[in-house]
Amino acid sequence: MRITFILTQSLESPGGAGRYLPLAKALTNIGHQITIIALHHNLKNIREKCFFMNGVKVIYVGQMHVKKIGSSKYYYGLIPLTWIILTGTIKLTYAALITRCEAIHICKAQPMNIIAGWVAKKIKKVPLYLDSDDYETQNNRFKYTWQQKIVARFENQISNFATGITVSNSFIANHYKSLGYPINQIIKIPHGINPEIIYHSSTSTLPEKLAILRTSLSLKGTDRVIVYIGSMSLLSHAIDLLVKAFQIVYEHIPQSKLLLVGGGEDIDAIQKLVNAYQLDEQIIFTGRVKNAEIFYYYRLGEISIDPKYKTELSESTLSIKVLESIGAGVPCIAADTGDTKSIIGKSGLVVEPGNIEALASAIIDCLENPSRLEEMKNECKALQNKYGWSALVREFEQIYSFQ
Repeated sequence: MRITFILTQSLESPGGAGRYLPLAKALTNIGHQITIIALHHNLKNIREKCFFMNGVKVIYVGQMHVKKIGSSKYYYGLIPLTWIILTGTIKLTYAALITRCEAIHICKAQPMNIIAGWVAKKIKKVPLYLDSDDYETQNNRFKYTWQQKIVARFENQISNFATGITVSNSFIANHYKSLGYPINQIIKIPHGINPEIIYHSSTSTLPEKLAILRTSLSLKGTDRVIVYIGSMSLLSHAIDLLVKAFQIVYEHIPQSKLLLVGGGEDIDAIQKLVNAYQLDEQIIFTGRVKNAEIFYYYRLGEISIDPKYKTELSESTLSIKVLESIGAGVPCIAADTGDTKSIIGKSGLVVEPGNIEALASAIIDCLENPSRLEEMKNECKALQNKYGWSALVREFEQIYSFQ
């Protein structure tokens, strides 16, 4: 079956790299032909705009609504943003129209790809599906209220013409159910584990690569390393809470180090907070790293952290980092929001969201109980097949039987 994915971000972004590219590869492995039509966060500086990745055809047609350079993320003003949205929508629509397909799958419920998908559906007479892994109405920074209202309207209206909907968590499934969408046409598929992560775990060169990385980050053999890997965005990730919790951990375990891996619009604010708490020597910023290297940063840590406050946004998302950590064999301590607890099981711990003391206590408990930590690592390995894309893709594929 020829399937076109329409995506308003790059395959280097968290959703692109963590969900849509490995999903497309998994669908290709079972006989489908996948084309991903996408936008890029720095379109002018990429060499190839049309290429194949493990059998998946990727076509970058326009600029994203944000620009990423190095570890920083920049937002456009109203006039250039309007132009980018207009031209991006036109280019996504044109690419969708000229690409041969038997089905269109919109990746994320955002206005640009919804418009492109709707036009292509009407003209090409093919079924259109939605995959929603975030509550887009809340998961973006809006300068004006009217912008949020537009996104909300599109996010809701797609339920009127989507043939089927795939979602990553229960919140989004219930949201579309509340709009009157048939629950039997919604398939819940959590984020999966990229098979490349599991492959890296078995390579003989792993110890050598980790040793080189530890040296480059000035990590000593006695350091107790905690890792956070993700966007440096305080809107969706409570990194400020993690810094405050780490101060308690450091006072209790002086050998502890916190590794903050990633880039984003709030990286400067987070660095100022670290400085204010006088933790510059204990908290290491790596900046944004290549997706192919993320696995190694997980393996530097004894535990990984997914910190959140209790908000509608945090209840509506399932962090890719939780599955990445399980795939890397590293226990994750995460906020108890949405479906997180049911995913982690015994492979990690969940704590009350927004509770600094609870997060600090959980980290200390893990670092001081090596036998318990080992049990959680073994549970991570046991879950890797369950959440591997090679297993999840068969459940996901069922959506295409809805016509």
